Amino acid sequence: MSILSRLERGIRGAVESVFGRAFGGGLQPAEIRRRLMTVLTASEQPSEGGSRVANWFLVDLCPGDLEELGPSLPALTATLIEEIEERALRAGWDTSGPFDVEFRARPGFATGQFEVTPERRSGTPGFRVRVVSGPDQGKTFEVAGREVVIGRQPSAGVALTDGDASRNHAVLRSDGYRTTLQDLGSTNGTFVNGRRISKQEIRPGARIEVGRCVLEISRSRPVWDDGGEDRV
Repeated sequence: MSILSRLERGIRGAVESVFGRAFGGGLQPAEIRRRLMTVLTASEQPSEGGSRVANWFLVDLCPGDLEELGPSLPALTATLIEEIEERALRAGWDTSGPFDVEFRARPGFATGQFEVTPERRSGTPGFRVRVVSGPDQGKTFEVAGREVVIGRQPSAGVALTDGDASRNHAVLRSDGYRTTLQDLGSTNGTFVNGRRISKQEIRPGARIEVGRCVLEISRSRPVWDDGGEDRV
């Protein structure tokens, strides 16, 4: 079995687990996942140099079903976005911005009833960078942009006080759903999960060492451009 196949099975299992806990077996998780993937594929349209798909999805649910999601909603959303990104990566699809999934209560919907609406939206990805150890431990940075600099430079998106970090130490870059970390010729190097890198694609949850600081990267909500909506 390929690495991608194992990854897809793992993601699907996580989706099932989150939905199962949230809905207590009422609304079937496989239905929502299948509908979302079907809508994603159906949104494909030819574009210059390839194909473009929707990148924002609104899932309307019965108010009672949405209430049942409760604290599972953030994990559920992140898991679905990750699977969408993996599908888009394999297919080579292009987007106007980062992927996102939102849930909304729809009065009048019966239990188990739901609807998925796709749109193409232009925007920039959001990141949450948490310093888990080192001189800047406890700091959290909420940043958005296709390029986010990490370093001692006061104007950096992730501005550290650690003297072992270079002023412009590394940069996070995103093309919408792929995020790479590149060392900017730092004195002490940049490490991802314990390995020194010059440039590497990273996933949410990656631990980055910059100087004596260990950073944990996760997603936050994208920042959408005004007037960037295009209903598919």
